[in-house]
Amino acid sequence: MRTVEDYVNDVIPRVYMPVMSELLTEQELSTLELSIRAAPDGAALPGDFVIGTDEEWLVVTVHGEQFNAWLAADMTDDENRQRFSSDLQDWIAETSFGWGQLRGTM
Repeated sequence: MRTVEDYVNDVIPRVYMPVMSELLTEQELSTLELSIRAAPDGAALPGDFVIGTDEEWLVVTVHGEQFNAWLAADMTDDENRQRFSSDLQDWIAETSFGWGQLRGTM
């Protein structure tokens, strides 16, 4: 089982950041804030918390707008990457900074 610390040090940089780097501009990335929470509006989880215990969320904030990605511990990294890419693209197209834009090739 992976912990929050595992996600911060390995999974997010390897699985999620390449997607964000492809879909967000450099300026948008400069405002990026990430946290892992038990609920989208809850407090950040401690590093030793095991992902898959309940419903955990990667909370992505860009220009003050929040996107919530469910961390599916039972899916492979590739499945999570594909789902995250699709969901993030949909969210960007609905934000004030990316309204109506189709971005990326994933």
